[in-house]
Amino acid sequence: MLTVLRAKACLAAKLSRADGMCKKMIFTVLLAYCIVLAAFNVPTANAQAAAAKATPVTLQGGLTLYAPAGWTAQPPAATKVVLVNAANDSLIVGSLDSGEISLAGPELTNGFPMGNGVFLRPTGTPKQAGGVYSNTFVATGTPTKALGVVMIRAANGGRLVTLIGLAPPERMEMVIRAMAPMIASATVSPAAAPRSSGELATYLKGRYLVRFYSGSGYSEKHEMWLCSNGEFRSRFDGGGFTQGVASGAFAGANKGNWSATGGRSGGSLVLSASDGSVSRFNLREASDGLMLNGNKWMRGTNELCN
Repeated sequence: MLTVLRAKACLAAKLSRADGMCKKMIFTVLLAYCIVLAAFNVPTANAQAAAAKATPVTLQGGLTLYAPAGWTAQPPAATKVVLVNAANDSLIVGSLDSGEISLAGPELTNGFPMGNGVFLRPTGTPKQAGGVYSNTFVATGTPTKALGVVMIRAANGGRLVTLIGLAPPERMEMVIRAMAPMIASATVSPAAAPRSSGELATYLKGRYLVRFYSGSGYSEKHEMWLCSNGEFRSRFDGGGFTQGVASGAFAGANKGNWSATGGRSGGSLVLSASDGSVSRFNLREASDGLMLNGNKWMRGTNELCN
């Protein structure tokens, strides 16, 4: 799973120990997202109609969400995206992660630490309807009073689509109305990665790449470690929205295998994650870094793997 928050503590550890710890911690937080669609179940036909009026947001990992009018998507990571409302005081985090849907109900009876002192405490009993688990939460440790809502359902390939909403009490119903058709209409497409070959594959072995983004009170940091043995590790940190309850940190980590084809002047990089997601990048070398899908990534020292 994507993934939110406390995965950053795992990834700071070295590979052998971090892998098992991160997977467990990330899945726990993923389950924390779960819970509200059962109470606000949306028929498929209605979800499809709502999707037709919404803006599609496609993640490279294969997840497509349909953002309702008035919600803006921040630049997405491979398996996660943050959407913000027009008032900039509420957010929805959508993610695609690995996990077992059968464990959702029992796990969702507990509260969940979200990082930066923010904690989600359940206010109801987990419910299930139509394959979707849901519940409501109250958030503690936020700058102002906030409520949380979590929805999760199974997708193909042993993966989970998760939505977590955070908003002031007076906006919670609006957030629920936005999230319910989003999770009902979300689609997940499988993908396969090609084998490595050529100049670019040789050049990328052992590389560390990092990308920074900031805007509208929001900031992100993406990191990528391309190990010489063909494995990769990636990390995502984001936070902001200091004007409202959306303040806080979000983090995620992933691992798997990477492959590349073509040359440094123009080629492709593919990340095949262990959760079944596949991210694809068009890549070319620039004077002060690398351009991946039109976004600049900087090169740095790989201290995680060679």
